[in-house]
Amino acid sequence: MGIAVLFYLDNQPRDARWLSDEQRLWLVERMEREQRERQDRHGPDRWLAMVQPRVWLLIAIYFTVAAGSNAGGACFPTLIKERFTTATNLQIGLLGALPHLCAVVCMSLVGINSDRTGERRRHLAGSALAAFLGWALIACELSPVVSLADLCVAQAGMMSMLPVFRAVPSSFLSGAAAAGGIALINSVANIGGFFGATILGQFGLWSMAAFLLAGSLITMTMRRESRAET
Repeated sequence: MGIAVLFYLDNQPRDARWLSDEQRLWLVERMEREQRERQDRHGPDRWLAMVQPRVWLLIAIYFTVAAGSNAGGACFPTLIKERFTTATNLQIGLLGALPHLCAVVCMSLVGINSDRTGERRRHLAGSALAAFLGWALIACELSPVVSLADLCVAQAGMMSMLPVFRAVPSSFLSGAAAAGGIALINSVANIGGFFGATILGQFGLWSMAAFLLAGSLITMTMRRESRAET
């Protein structure tokens, strides 16, 4: 993949060989205009970005999904083994792939629809709510098949948050401010991933459900300033 990217991925829109000259010019001008508008509204300084309340709001949201996804990666095989007690290790591995396959499909569909509509907040909150429902139903310890379906819902919800979430910081930050803000979000919020499995082990499945519910509620407090930020 690294070799393919080196030779086939264009570095910027003006280099895109698969666009016509007219399309490249339009895209470059549009991106430059949007960047100037964001700088006029929010400023280019990366240090100011780090103290913006919205950046810390995004950190809180990302903390919840980082905790949930890390805990899921650690415990899903164990949860499957506890419910499918007669399954072999190979069968558990195959069953464990289903939540990730569902996540691939769902995160693609959610990301595509979010881009087409320009809506971010409800897509992000809805994905977090789906993840909450998945974790909550897993905690209810229903039948093995239902529990597997719940794992799929939880994983699909958590992973569907990511492509939408990644589009939000650049909707109100640009240039050095975007670099500083995104770096801060990743650095601080990934602490949730570090502690996710430990929190799950100490407080159980409902703790992850609570994290994702909190993520959904926090997302709905985000204010809307533009169509790209809705």
